[in-house]
Amino acid sequence: MLRTLKGMLIFSTIISISLILLGQGVVSGGEYPTKPVTFSIGSGAGGLTDQSGRAIAKIAEKHLGQKIVCVNKPGAGNVLNISLIVKAKPDGYRLASLNTTAAILAPNLQDLPYDPLKDITPICEYSQFQLGLAVKSSSPWKTFKDFIEYIQKNPGVVVIGGSGHRGSPHHLALIALQKKLNIKFNYVPFVTGSAAAVAGLLGGHISAVAEGTTWLPHVKSGDLRLLASFMETRIPALPDVPTLLDLGYGISAFGICGICGPPGLPKPIVKKLENAFEKAMKDPEFLKTLKRLNMPVVWRNSEDFKNHIAKKYEEAGAFIRELGLKK
Repeated sequence: MLRTLKGMLIFSTIISISLILLGQGVVSGGEYPTKPVTFSIGSGAGGLTDQSGRAIAKIAEKHLGQKIVCVNKPGAGNVLNISLIVKAKPDGYRLASLNTTAAILAPNLQDLPYDPLKDITPICEYSQFQLGLAVKSSSPWKTFKDFIEYIQKNPGVVVIGGSGHRGSPHHLALIALQKKLNIKFNYVPFVTGSAAAVAGLLGGHISAVAEGTTWLPHVKSGDLRLLASFMETRIPALPDVPTLLDLGYGISAFGICGICGPPGLPKPIVKKLENAFEKAMKDPEFLKTLKRLNMPVVWRNSEDFKNHIAKKYEEAGAFIRELGLKK
């Protein structure tokens, strides 16, 4: 009887230890990943988020050991994409693109089904968008001053397009300009992304486009003209184009470009993903892609990215309240 009882105790102990080790394996990510990872990109095909996201994913999968399958989930400036990722299982097999609108601006402007400071796990930031306002070269506007003077004389006539939706970084810069100068124009959001917005300008459907550097090849070819940069510093590829700060308007924008996962993603899995994307960041082929897109190299790991989002969230909130746009 005692021998049987002793045997049962030993068996029970072995089972308990096995369960503990199994639990530790789950928490640590075990052999993660054992199957392809889905990376949802919150814009349509051809834009900066799409091109840069697919490029870094293609290289990162070599270091991760599994395919990273990219799918486009455009809608509401990446807000729809993030609304879906926050509901995903935190196992590392669902990732999403993360931009300024979804992480910082939209949550300050409206009630959303997620809190960007609690309901996502930042993985990394790998670049930033450089924003500016472009017009067709055949337009009468040679400078940004010409453009503004025309709007002042013709209120409500000019139509400016941009990717995402109202509340994107470029749209907020335009609103700030509108309030500062007491001017009136129309803004049209292209929900499928920056490529569609630039196509709209080239097709003559809008007067101007406020967007990231999707316009750059067309500026270089002579089809479009960049009138102003919305960034704090001038765009390196076009150093003669002034910023809104240079022009004395006191307005600037910023545009993060990164990757996130669902809330509660275990740290060991985050580390594996972070390492894979960091190695991809340093790959000459990816650096070539960023250079072609005129997107700067910006690396922030998970913790730094999380802190950066929190800081910019507070700064943007103050700016939005100052404009009287607070939800």
